[in-house]
Amino acid sequence: MNKILFFICFFPLISTIILAIFRKMSRILVLIIGVGSIGVSTIFTILLAFNYYLKPNPFLEHLYNWISIYDLTINVNFYIDGLSIIMICIVNGIGLLIHLFSTWYMQESLKYKKDYLLSRFFVYMNFFMFNMLILILGDNLILLLLGWEGVGLCSYLLISYYYRLNNNVISGFKAFIITRIGDLFFLIGIFLIWNQFNTLDIQKLLNKVSLLNNSKFFIYEVIAFMFMLGAISKSAQIPLHTWLLDAMAGPTPVSALIHAATMITSGVYLIIRTHLLFEIAPITLNTIGIIGTITLLLAGISALTQNNIKRILACSTLSQVGYMFLAIGLKAWHAAIFHVMTHAFFKALLFISAGSLIISCKHEQNIFKIRTRFLSLSKKIRIKYYFCFIIGGSALSALPLVTAGFYSKETIILLSFISFCNIFWILGLFGAFLTSIYTFRTIFIIFNKNKNKFIFYFNNQKKVIYNLSHNLPLLIFITLSTYLGSLIKMPMQNEFKMYNIEIEIGFNIISSIIVIYGITIAAKIFLFSNIYYMDIIEVILGKLVRNIIYDIGGFDWVYINFLIKPYVYLVRINKFDCITLIIDNIIKVILFFYTVITKLQNGKLSFYLTICIVGINFIIITLLMSNIL
Repeated sequence: MNKILFFICFFPLISTIILAIFRKMSRILVLIIGVGSIGVSTIFTILLAFNYYLKPNPFLEHLYNWISIYDLTINVNFYIDGLSIIMICIVNGIGLLIHLFSTWYMQESLKYKKDYLLSRFFVYMNFFMFNMLILILGDNLILLLLGWEGVGLCSYLLISYYYRLNNNVISGFKAFIITRIGDLFFLIGIFLIWNQFNTLDIQKLLNKVSLLNNSKFFIYEVIAFMFMLGAISKSAQIPLHTWLLDAMAGPTPVSALIHAATMITSGVYLIIRTHLLFEIAPITLNTIGIIGTITLLLAGISALTQNNIKRILACSTLSQVGYMFLAIGLKAWHAAIFHVMTHAFFKALLFISAGSLIISCKHEQNIFKIRTRFLSLSKKIRIKYYFCFIIGGSALSALPLVTAGFYSKETIILLSFISFCNIFWILGLFGAFLTSIYTFRTIFIIFNKNKNKFIFYFNNQKKVIYNLSHNLPLLIFITLSTYLGSLIKMPMQNEFKMYNIEIEIGFNIISSIIVIYGITIAAKIFLFSNIYYMDIIEVILGKLVRNIIYDIGGFDWVYINFLIKPYVYLVRINKFDCITLIIDNIIKVILFFYTVITKLQNGKLSFYLTICIVGINFIIITLLMSNIL
C-alpha cells in the first residue's frame, strides 16, 4: 500500500497532460485515456478503502518537501482517515461512472457541434478530478487551497465548454468570479490561522484547537466565519448561490460531476474537516444552520417555477446541500456526510437521466416541450426513462423505507428535533414537502400527455439505440439510490446514536406522511388536471414576485443594481482615470524641466558666455528699474 495515494492522484493528472499535449488524437484513444485513467485511479481507491475497512488506522503519506522558509514548512503530504476515504470513494466512484456516461453523451452531442474537441472535454474533466482529490487528501491548508482553486478554475472551463455561445462564457465567468469572492475570505482565514496557531497542517491545527478554551472567543469566530464564507461560495449557499443555476450552460455530465461528486460538496467537506475549529465558534455554527435552512426553503420554492429540467435539478441541489449545512449547524457531522453520499447517488442518476433524455429529445430542456418530443421514442425507452426518474425522484423526495434519500435526510431532520431546534425541524419538514411537490411536478409534466393518460399508450415510430456506457451507469445509480445505497457503512467515528427508538419511529412516520402528501398534491395538480403551479403563482402574486421566486430571492437583481451598475457607472465617470492623468502630467512637467536642463548643459563655451552676459544684463536692468520706481 506504499505510495497508493500518489497513484490515486497521478493517473488523472498524467491523463490530463497527455490529452492536453496530443489534442488531435483519435476519439477512441481519447476515450481510453480519459476514462481509463479514472478507472485505474478508482481501482487504487477501492484497494485503499478495502484495506482501511480491515484496519481503520489513519496514516500520512509523505511525498516531498515543498516550501521551507524560517518556521514555515509546507510538505506535499496526503492524509487518510474515515472522512477522506468516504470522499475519495464518492469522487472516484461517481466520477468514473459519469466519465463512462460521458463517452456516450459527448459523442452524441458533438454530432451537432463538430467544431468542439472531445479531448479538451476530458482534459478539463480529469483535471477537475485531480484537483478534487488534492483538495480531499491534502494534509495542510495550502495543499487544500491548491485543490480548492483548481476545482474553481475547472468549473469555469467546463461550464463554458461550448464557448462559441456568448451566454455560456458569461455563465462560466459568473461561476468563477463569485467563487473567487468566497476564496478571498477563505484565504484570509488561512492567514489568521497561521498568525494565531503558527501552523497550517490540519491535524496539528485540530490538536491545538482541541486544547483551547474560549479566552479568545472573537478571533475564533472570525476565523470560522472566513472559512464559512469560502464554503458557502463553493457549495452555492445563499447569498453566494447565484452562479449555480447559470452553471447549467455546460454539458450535462459536467453538471452531474459538479453537483453529485465534486465542487458542490467541497464546502461541506472543508467545514467537517476543520470541525473542531467551528465547535469553538458557536455563533458561526448557528449561522451555518440558518443559511442552510434558508437556502433549502428558497431553492425548493424556486424549483416550483422552473421549466428547464436542468435548472430544476440545480435548485434541488441547492436545497439538499442546505440540509447538509443544517446538519453541520447541529454538529451532526456524520449525518451531513451520510447525506453527501446518498445525494451523490440519486443526483447523479437524475442528471445523467436528464442528459440522456435531452439528447433523445433533440437537445430540448424545457419540460413542456420535452413532453411533446418524448412521444417519438419507443414505448420501451419511455418506460426506462420513467423508471429512472421515478427512482431518482423518489430518493430526492425521501420516499420512506425504499430510498436511500429517506435515511439520510430524515436523520438530519430528526436530529434537529432531538436537539430542540424547533424552527429547524419544522422548516426542514416543510422543505421535504416542497421537494416532493417540485420533483413529481417535473416527472408528471414530462411523462403525462393528457388528463388521466400516461404516455405509455402512444406508439413510437423512431428507434433509439443506447450502448453499455449509457446503460451501466444508470443501472448502478438506480441500485444505489434505493435502500441498498443506505446500507453502505461509512468509516467515521463518533456516529450519532438515537436515544429513543419510539421518537425516531414516530418522527419518521410523520415525515413520511408529509412526503406522500406532497406527492399526492403534485399528482392532483399536474397529473389529473391541466393547471400549472407556475401560472397560479404569477396570477395570484404577480409577475414581479414570480420572477423573484424564479431567481431564488432576486439576489442577481440586487447584485446587478447595487454593486455592478454603480461600479460600471464609476468606471465610466473615471474613464480617463483622473489619478493616472494627474501622475502623467507631473511626469510631463518633470520631463520638460529635464529637457530644458539638458539643453542648457551642452558643453559649448560660447553658449555659456552668452547666457552669463544675458543674466548680468537682466540683473542690471532689474536693479535700475527698482531704483527708478
